[in-house]
Amino acid sequence: MAISSAVLKKVILDSFFEGDNDDGNGGPKICSLHDISDTKNSHNCLACNFAELIDRLIHIASVYDHFEDKTTGDLTYIIWLYLLTERMQEIFKLISMPEEIKSQEFPAFKRIRCWGNFIKHPKAFFLTHHATFGEYLNGNATKIDDDFVTRYYSGDKHNQELYKYITNAARVNVVLPDLLDLTKKLGSELSALQHIIESNPIYQQILKDKTIFENYFGDGELTS
Repeated sequence: MAISSAVLKKVILDSFFEGDNDDGNGGPKICSLHDISDTKNSHNCLACNFAELIDRLIHIASVYDHFEDKTTGDLTYIIWLYLLTERMQEIFKLISMPEEIKSQEFPAFKRIRCWGNFIKHPKAFFLTHHATFGEYLNGNATKIDDDFVTRYYSGDKHNQELYKYITNAARVNVVLPDLLDLTKKLGSELSALQHIIESNPIYQQILKDKTIFENYFGDGELTS
C-alpha cells in the first residue's frame, strides 16, 4: 500500500484512538489513564502528555504529502514515533519494568528506538559515501535495515565492529522500516502498557504519586 497523508492519518486513528472514526473525535485511548485518579477534580498529566504527542502525530501525517523528498518525510515521522517511545521509556523506568519483559512484549518500541538512535547518532554511518535510501536493489551494497540497526544502534557494545564494517564505504543502502507497520504495532504496545498500568494497583500508586495534581479543576481554576 502506498503511503499518503490520508493513509497514514487513518492508521494513526485506528491504532491510537477510540472507536471507528475519521477525525479522532473518540479521543486517544491513552486518555483512559485519567481514571486512575481518585477524585474528579484531580488531573493526571501522564494521560495528557501522551495524548498531546499522539495529536502531533496526526499533524505530521497531515503534512506528509508535502515533503518533496520522501526520505525526509519518512525520517521525520520516525523521529516523532521515537519521541513517543521516549515517553514510554519514562514509564518503564518509573515502574521498574524488567528488561526481559520489555524486550519480549514491546518489540516495536525497541525497533523504533534503534532507528531513532540511527538518525540522531549516526556513528560510522557518517563516514560513508552518498548512501541511498529505498529498496535494496544493489546486492553488492551494505544494507542498513532493521537487523542492522538493532545490532549496531541499540547500544555501544558493537561500535568497534560497526566502524570496521562501514567506515569509508562507498556502497550503502538504507532500507527504512514500513511506517504503517510501525504505527500499528506501537499503537498496540502503548495500549498494552496502558492495560498493564490499569490492572496493577502497585504501578498505579507509583504513578499517582508523581503524576496527579489534586484539585486541578477546583473552583474552575488551577490551584497553585
